[in-house]
Amino acid sequence: MSLAISAVEATTEPFHGLVLAFRGRTALTQRQVATRSNASSRSVQAWEAGISYPGTDNLQALIACFLEAGGLAHGRERAEAEALWSAALAESPRHRPPFDTEWFAELLARHIVAEAKPSGDR
Repeated sequence: MSLAISAVEATTEPFHGLVLAFRGRTALTQRQVATRSNASSRSVQAWEAGISYPGTDNLQALIACFLEAGGLAHGRERAEAEALWSAALAESPRHRPPFDTEWFAELLARHIVAEAKPSGDR
């Protein structure tokens, strides 16, 4: 089974489906995602079940978690992060700001620098 998500699927997939797909790529447990995104395991379970949605800070932390753990496809990181954000915006009753492209560009740049360092330097 392929875990690849096309551009069309990323824009039409519901939030919980994207969270499940991206976590599946990482092989992280719900507990590990929760720890890395400053959330509880129950929150991650609820996000994956489509019962609730993260607030802005947790959503940014979730995106950072997926980026750092390899959950966002190489070369498509921004598109997939934006798709996750857009799905949360569309489905959640909370008011959330639009996707912060500057924040993500800085996050991605730090990730690329960290990936370029030899293993012992991280």
